Amino acid sequence: MNHDVFISYSSRDKTTALAICHVLEEHRIRCWMAPRDIPPGADYGDVIDEAIVGCRLFVLVFSGPAALSQWVKGELNLAFTERKIIIPYRIDETPLKGAMRLILNQTHWIEAYPDAEARFGELVEAAERFLGRPVSTEPKTESVPPAASGSVASETASALPKTYKVGDYYHENGKEGIVFEVDAAGRHGKIMAMHDLPDQLSWCTKEECGNIGAFDEQDGMKNMEAVRRISGWREKYPVFAACAALGEGWYLPARKELEKLCENRDYLSAQAQKFGGSPFFEGGSFFENWYWSSSEYISTSAWLVNFPYGNLDYYSKFNQYRARAVAAF
Repeated sequence: MNHDVFISYSSRDKTTALAICHVLEEHRIRCWMAPRDIPPGADYGDVIDEAIVGCRLFVLVFSGPAALSQWVKGELNLAFTERKIIIPYRIDETPLKGAMRLILNQTHWIEAYPDAEARFGELVEAAERFLGRPVSTEPKTESVPPAASGSVASETASALPKTYKVGDYYHENGKEGIVFEVDAAGRHGKIMAMHDLPDQLSWCTKEECGNIGAFDEQDGMKNMEAVRRISGWREKYPVFAACAALGEGWYLPARKELEKLCENRDYLSAQAQKFGGSPFFEGGSFFENWYWSSSEYISTSAWLVNFPYGNLDYYSKFNQYRARAVAAF
């Protein structure tokens, strides 16, 4: 597994746990949390055990429900046994009792009651110090030396390049999205936008139907480049223009890219929703669920995929359908 922090929490505190995960990952601190990072069909206990053993820092979202959760108690006990650095993040006034008191009584707490988000900055700084990284939390920019105790805290190496897997939330270099493709090293890949384009749009105007050389089925950016060579393309190719309007690097996915989105549509939709995005459209009639690709079929038509059915087909370029932009990182 490739993560820095394991987040332990009660399901009743899921909103706060997701917010903590979001803040840490915005600062390039890789997190693992259930059920987000449990592969479909995997055994929860086995995967959680592996995730705790593989983490560098254990963050406990402590609350009344967490104190009663057998899962949280089991996770905490394993983290203690594995000698992980534990940061309890307290979000209510529940007192320590029993085994939790024995484990956490001498631990430095982050008190975040009554405002659960009030101490996110302190949590980020603590995580960065324990991980041996320069503190990057805004507005502070100075480096903070690693803490004196703990095997992880004694590391002096600089922050490792962040790596990603399919389904991860990405928010870097002005781009925000969900990873749907990644290389073997996890450092480069492609993300889908958090939302569909707001309107159904045509691939091109009726007057512009004709081959333009946008035949690449693997890389939609190459098709975007073919469109951009045409004078007045923003008016003539509405769906391409709408993707480009999202910012530098966004483009309409090629046929194979779109098929990959469709293959993982349920998981990617769920991940987008977890981080404030929208699922792929799945409603209305069969003909309302088509998404454009940037790949031409013939002069008058281009390839589309139907969500959620997975059908591949081609239709007239001047028809209006849905789209979701993608970008490389």
